[in-house]
Amino acid sequence: MKVLLKIIIISAVISCITSGSIFVHKKFMIKQKANKQLKLLPNLKLTSLDSLTINVLDFIEPNKSVIISLFNTDCDHCKQELKEIMSIISNVDINVILISSEPIFHVKKYIKENNLQKSSINFAIIDEDKVFETFGAVSFPHILIYNSKGELKKKFMGEVKAETILNYIE
Repeated sequence: MKVLLKIIIISAVISCITSGSIFVHKKFMIKQKANKQLKLLPNLKLTSLDSLTINVLDFIEPNKSVIISLFNTDCDHCKQELKEIMSIISNVDINVILISSEPIFHVKKYIKENNLQKSSINFAIIDEDKVFETFGAVSFPHILIYNSKGELKKKFMGEVKAETILNYIE
């Protein structure tokens, strides 16, 4: 009986280790795929605050960089990052897309509370499931800077100063 119990315990441990390894490997592969896909501006469909479908590729314009920022309205680092981005867009002609996985009404409330209605920033919503699949990350803020050809120039995870961002803008 003791031998059978040992075999069952050892089998259970091996099963848990195997399952955990498979889970970690899948996450790693998704992240690797996302990093490869993000070398070019992704063909990503989002929802505008008017509930319309928009595509990130529509923001490519000649001689204009594109900044994508994944943000959350409750994230203090995201709020600071937005201030840095606001200081940039007052001096440089770029397209900025702030993407959140929160409900539209949360984002609209945030925009109103922070007087961002007249800013040139584009706000969009992404399904929560697509965040990791597309960007390979779930940390906020998460900044991607693309040139006017849609090529990734720099990726930042975490808060970044305006001066640093400006180094990667055309």
